Amino acid sequence: MERYTQRNFRNYFIADGGWDRALIKFPLDQRTIEVDYSSQGYEIRPVVPGGSPVWDSTDTDCSKLATKFLLSDLRLVGEATIAGIRSIEYTGLRPKSERWNVWLTPSLGCTQMKVIRYAHNRFGLPTSYSRSEVVAVQVGEPDTKLFQARIGLSTGSVIVSFWAQRALVD
Repeated sequence: MERYTQRNFRNYFIADGGWDRALIKFPLDQRTIEVDYSSQGYEIRPVVPGGSPVWDSTDTDCSKLATKFLLSDLRLVGEATIAGIRSIEYTGLRPKSERWNVWLTPSLGCTQMKVIRYAHNRFGLPTSYSRSEVVAVQVGEPDTKLFQARIGLSTGSVIVSFWAQRALVD
């Protein structure tokens, strides 16, 4: 299970929405249950976003997966420990001068442990910044409580922007 939260700000100071979502992934079945805590809804998707649906044991440095981000100037930066797991950092550029730093962990099938994206305008001022990071990893059977829908959740909520964003790296 992965949980993502985001707070947006306008003009660097004014709160402007955000989201709080959990993804329960079933790679063998190629489906994902997405729970949107903000709208109190959930949706079942016929896809498993991020990483690879099948672990490639020959990708020991996650370089094969790193190329799927379609970054120009892709290069290996080094290693770091994130949530107690060895991760490998790659960096590169997207169109519009957006810099991506991605940490992938070979021992978990090259799962994205941390992603930082940022861009600057021609004056050097920041125009965008996004960061997501895994803060805890529990290897083994998940707690069954994670799979129980909370009372009040509805199905079929429209969750488009997140999936469009994720499609860029899949």
